[in-house]
Amino acid sequence: MKRCLIVTFLAAIGTLGCEKRAVPTQRPLAQYVFQDPVECVAPHRDGTRAAVVCGFGRTIQLIDLNNGEQLATLATNSGLSASQIIFSPDGKDFAVSGRDGCQLRRLEDSTLRHVWIPPNAHPAEIVFAPSGRYLYMAKGTDRDPVVLRLDVQTHDSKVFYREADNKLFPLQKMVRITRLAISPDGATLAVGVGGGVVLVDAASGAAKRGLQANGLCPPRQVKFSPDGKILAAGGGMITMFDVSTGNVLAQCPATFVSGLAFSPDGELLVSAGEGAVNEPGYVEVWRVLDGQRLARFNCHTSSILQLCFVPNTRKIVTGSMDNTLQVWDLAQILKDKQPPE
Repeated sequence: MKRCLIVTFLAAIGTLGCEKRAVPTQRPLAQYVFQDPVECVAPHRDGTRAAVVCGFGRTIQLIDLNNGEQLATLATNSGLSASQIIFSPDGKDFAVSGRDGCQLRRLEDSTLRHVWIPPNAHPAEIVFAPSGRYLYMAKGTDRDPVVLRLDVQTHDSKVFYREADNKLFPLQKMVRITRLAISPDGATLAVGVGGGVVLVDAASGAAKRGLQANGLCPPRQVKFSPDGKILAAGGGMITMFDVSTGNVLAQCPATFVSGLAFSPDGELLVSAGEGAVNEPGYVEVWRVLDGQRLARFNCHTSSILQLCFVPNTRKIVTGSMDNTLQVWDLAQILKDKQPPE
């Protein structure tokens, strides 16, 4: 099988990839080096594979997370300039978005199922409904910030939510939708906007509640907990909200949040932070119960662009401007942080 990545297993050789790269305070399970920045990583539901977007969207590879082996090149329109890739809930399809819109393809052979190109798309984020029936797209333009919905079966699309109709926050000049998430039960969309986060009914498109907190604007990351009861939003700091009441549960003093993810069991919240120019990116681990920071460690030699959990594990995957993808075992990191008995 073709191997297009330089693969480094740190447990075996104890270094961080290529020469002259700084050794982090913790060691990842594995590091895979690409020819270009790793802009997006999407683990498959099987936990053994991941799609990786590199080179400013020019290439998308499907890799084996256990050894870095390239399994396939996922075809896209060369003019799409991919910025995000996500798998459908059943794992059979994938959607890839770029500057001009979105493509829906079959994973097995990259067969094109549908091309979705709304006018002036500029997608900020795309998400599948948990049922797989709908695909939502947040348009990242400040001229007409909307969320669009595509019926994956019929390919009908419509404007589902329009920020101009939102009365929860005073409209601000140059307001735009920054992030999008959907609750695990598919009932609620979280729309990150200039004023905070709007919770939107996923059946009607009506705004239900606005969430605001100091240090939140504008939210750079928005994520639901696995049980859907908590929403975490990262801007100037991380804020955890009670979805049912809108109350702030905890605030975590993170800065420049570039990635955010709940552990599959909902006990941990992990964030990625950007250092200053030429400073390493870092990861912080927070306890959801009270917002206490449990660990912080440097990993990449440049900004982290993507952070996500491997399904059903406490392993995380990070992608960076330094052309590397790293796999980390949080269980081991937290164990190492515990004082000896």
